[in-house]
Amino acid sequence: MKFKNRSKGLTLGLGITSGITIGLVISLLFSYHYGTSYQPSTPSFTAQFANPLTAITLSIVLWGLIGALFSLASLVFQIETWSLTRQTTVHFFITYICFTILATLCRWFPVSWLIFYIPIFISIYVIIWGIRYLGFKHYVKQINQKLSKKNNERDKSQF
Repeated sequence: MKFKNRSKGLTLGLGITSGITIGLVISLLFSYHYGTSYQPSTPSFTAQFANPLTAITLSIVLWGLIGALFSLASLVFQIETWSLTRQTTVHFFITYICFTILATLCRWFPVSWLIFYIPIFISIYVIIWGIRYLGFKHYVKQINQKLSKKNNERDKSQF
């Protein structure tokens, strides 16, 4: 597999940091919305622990793992020898399987709710993928226009 030159360490570090930050922000929003005290996760998750500090610590670890998952899974899109279809399929299954396991460990939903979770995950994945695809398509179009302009200028200067 041939990867483009991108630091996997930087990708992992940014992913962990992003995961923790997003997890913290979401937990704060839910805590403000549902009560007056801070809850790092669902009540069923925090109830597992005798000490709230343990629940917070484990939540931070899980958020970091979720961030690491999505950042490292994105490296699939750097395998230049794979088609976009293959990259997307592999990325989807990596993120779906691993995120489902992590979300279950976080007790974000009971396992019996997987029937509802699957279409929600797929819908969110398709929306995010579509937005990113259109963004990259626009970026490539801009690059091609700049290259075309430079080629035209070069051709004019040769005459």
